[in-house]
Amino acid sequence: MQTSTNRELASKIRKHPSNKNIFTLSNLPPQRAGNADSHEHRATQLRLFLQSLGQAYSSFALYLASRLDLFPAEYCREFALTPDESTPLGATDVLACLEAEFSGRVELTFPRLDLMPLRSTLIAQYHAAELANGTPVSIVILRPEFHQLKDKNGLERLLDQSLLNKRCPELMAGAALADFQALLDRKIDFEYQAEKREQIFRDAASFEALEGERVYRELSSNRVLTLSRTEANDVDQVLQSRRFTADRLATLLCKVWLQQAIFGSCVPVDPRYRDVMMSAVNRVNLGASDLVSLSRRTQGNLWKYLLATTTDEPDVAARYLLKEMSHGAPTTVDYENFRSSFRQSAYFGALEPVLGTDSNAFAQLVFQHWKTAMTHGFTADAPLLSFYRGLFSIARIAREIDPSGDPLRRALEELRTARIVEQVQDFVDVRFLSQNFDKFLIAAAHLPGVLNDALTRAAEPEDRVSPQKKAGDARRGDRTAVLLAFAFLVATVLLSQSPGVQSSLPRVAVVL
Repeated sequence: MQTSTNRELASKIRKHPSNKNIFTLSNLPPQRAGNADSHEHRATQLRLFLQSLGQAYSSFALYLASRLDLFPAEYCREFALTPDESTPLGATDVLACLEAEFSGRVELTFPRLDLMPLRSTLIAQYHAAELANGTPVSIVILRPEFHQLKDKNGLERLLDQSLLNKRCPELMAGAALADFQALLDRKIDFEYQAEKREQIFRDAASFEALEGERVYRELSSNRVLTLSRTEANDVDQVLQSRRFTADRLATLLCKVWLQQAIFGSCVPVDPRYRDVMMSAVNRVNLGASDLVSLSRRTQGNLWKYLLATTTDEPDVAARYLLKEMSHGAPTTVDYENFRSSFRQSAYFGALEPVLGTDSNAFAQLVFQHWKTAMTHGFTADAPLLSFYRGLFSIARIAREIDPSGDPLRRALEELRTARIVEQVQDFVDVRFLSQNFDKFLIAAAHLPGVLNDALTRAAEPEDRVSPQKKAGDARRGDRTAVLLAFAFLVATVLLSQSPGVQSSLPRVAVVL
């Protein structure tokens, strides 16, 4: 979209199909300070205003829906209602694009091509097709207006900043526009998209519940992506089929997202309800819009922060969270006051319009931690900001599915248990046992005697045991505890290899 087009639209704003009134620059009401009703009214006006300016501005509204750090929750909830859809490209335009990308070999490359799109979003259009060998694929076509912007390096001209400063000054806070343009640059860069989707496809080989899409590189370009296509159902269809209860499905989605964010190669930052799909074998595809990779260092800090938060260790949680934040003048921070505020972090209703009224919701606590840090002058670095945006997006989806529960907390607990089991399995895998087999044989040979000695001591009256004997018994008791602990670890691994206990393995591991 060129600057001249923006000015033309700014002078005479189109009427949006979902709006019964015509909003122009002259009658867009100014922001009204005050209560939530004022926020809701203003947010509605802003959303309709941005929608009326076209696809780029609608995309900006959807981005703002995830910036809970900058705007009242009423704004974020309203912006999330922006439709991610656009008028479909005509069949002639679709064929012209494919002919240009595949040098006139469209019929040979895709013998079967459905010119009726599966979806037509603000940025891309999706079509079903088949390869010459009958393999079903999805073709993703970048819309012409965004393709032209990319070729002309015109992202900086994408939005009319003077217009937004004049009519929506509150939306320009916190360098939101610059961050949005970086996000949009990732979305329309199909080379980048192909690389990240390939990473998710590889992760799916290791992550049981994750569904990935194969990228056909030879059939992709900077304007077209060709992806594998499998039969899948959306969230509503899964719930209607009763394959999952609402709480179980919401927990599974959160678990897949957390697993990808903390242990995967890249994570979807802005998943949306309608984009989430589930295959016939119950593997989850969260959609691939804005995909971001987090460094191993960041993933490690976030994992430790989340674990400390679930176990109510605020000082530890704060320490790891601040490693992913910056402060303009760190020497002026009153860390004692910060730690005191962090320990007292609680729910004050800030996210109620988005995530409901559950005061124990995990997302509420995470947000309050973030808010406390911001109050003391800290700002989230880019990787942490991406993590927060994704976390609150998946929490919003989970809340729509299961309004009464806390699936994010349940998902984190399940993921923690699964990681414990994996670590135990790694600790006593075959190679470790083979390398230390002689030591285990010696320990096993002494185990009956140690247990017998322990039982004998337990049967002796306390007053008959001398201090010297008590000291020796304590040392032998320590060895007994170590041996018993090792026995429990081995039992965990053996149980994990038994098909009959796979479903109850997490509970068994915790008990052991």
